[in-house]
Amino acid sequence: MASKCLRELIAEADERGLAASGLACLERCLPLLSSEAGALRPLWAGLARGAESWPGSLAVAREAMADSEDSEAVRMEVGGRTGTVKDQKAGYGDGTVRDQRAGRGDGTVRGQGAGRGHGTVRAAASSLVRQMLDAAPAVWAAGPLREWADDCSVAALELHHRFDAGPGGGEPEAADVVEVLKGCREGEPPAGAGPLVTGELRRQLRVLEILAAGDGGSGLRQVLTVSTEGQRVLRAVVSRRARVQS
Repeated sequence: MASKCLRELIAEADERGLAASGLACLERCLPLLSSEAGALRPLWAGLARGAESWPGSLAVAREAMADSEDSEAVRMEVGGRTGTVKDQKAGYGDGTVRDQRAGRGDGTVRGQGAGRGHGTVRAAASSLVRQMLDAAPAVWAAGPLREWADDCSVAALELHHRFDAGPGGGEPEAADVVEVLKGCREGEPPAGAGPLVTGELRRQLRVLEILAAGDGGSGLRQVLTVSTEGQRVLRAVVSRRARVQS
């Protein structure tokens, strides 16, 4: 593991590092969405151009995501009824990820998907990914970007931890989720942490270390490469679960 823990690296990152770190977490979670229309590419391009391009790139990315939802009319079963992705998203209140980060309350995905099939759990997870994008601050400032990067880090770790359970493995207990997240953020993941969450932790640490080195455009390309690798891993897991459940 890195010489510094995840919490320390996020605390020390500058605006560019924080924005790229949060965006990389989103990139790795894209396989949880029903559509992967490259909605985040404008944000990567905006990061490469600098602070002035961030607000406009963020607006373009959000619009691309919304257009993808509308054009595909993705429908999922939610709590015994059929609804769109936007209906799912409405089920998440503000601060859910932040509450989990602070060790308060139950997990966001657990609360939405406990006791349900793979499709509904994935739907709840995909809604959380969209919430992460919606929460991205348009202001290029360390405070709001650090809070967003922190939330994205926790959400990505939690989602990977829940998929570690495997099909039919049941939902992890809330106390277990908090223990794993705390261990990942403070140093080493606990013994019960699975390969997906430990792999996600390793990638988050690597991304922050690359960004701290200040390699400019080359660093961003390395970050995207690391995130694409993680995306392939999660996509394989999601596909395998779908086959098992079908």
